[in-house]
Amino acid sequence: MKKTLVLFLMLMMIGLLCYRGTLVIQGNRDEDVPQDFVIHFESWIYDERKNIFDTYDGYIQKDLVMNGIKKKNYIITGSDLSEIYRNIYPIKNIKQEMTSANLSKDGTSVGISPMTYYVITFCVDGITYTIKGDATASYYIDSSKEAAAFWQAKEFLSNFMYSTDVYKSMPKSDGGYD
Repeated sequence: MKKTLVLFLMLMMIGLLCYRGTLVIQGNRDEDVPQDFVIHFESWIYDERKNIFDTYDGYIQKDLVMNGIKKKNYIITGSDLSEIYRNIYPIKNIKQEMTSANLSKDGTSVGISPMTYYVITFCVDGITYTIKGDATASYYIDSSKEAAAFWQAKEFLSNFMYSTDVYKSMPKSDGGYD
């Protein structure tokens, strides 16, 4: 119950992304990218230690595994924001969680341990979209267009975050899955 309440409150706060001030970016975004486009991406194995990429509040957070988390400011460039928009916007219509339990056609499910969870939340034209899933979605990319699109978006965001100078400048994770 506590996790559900925390998740609900977090999603409500993220939902306010569309209605807060003005995003600070370096340079101009492409004309086709709405002025209110922002994204908040989370991935985690343990709920209290998340990797986070947030373009509105302008930070990246890294799970250092045995050493807690590290958070640093990050200002996105307009061209990077445009690239993210083109790669993320296509998943806006995904309604179900991208998990084995929801994607399986025959009632069987895939188990992974440790399990990684993902939440992609973004705002476009005053609408907040939230797409959730876990690592089991990768087993359904050949049988589900939604799973394939989700996984592609997740991979893009993960790779983008990991390749930033900010993420690379953080301490190496100790004892795990970096």
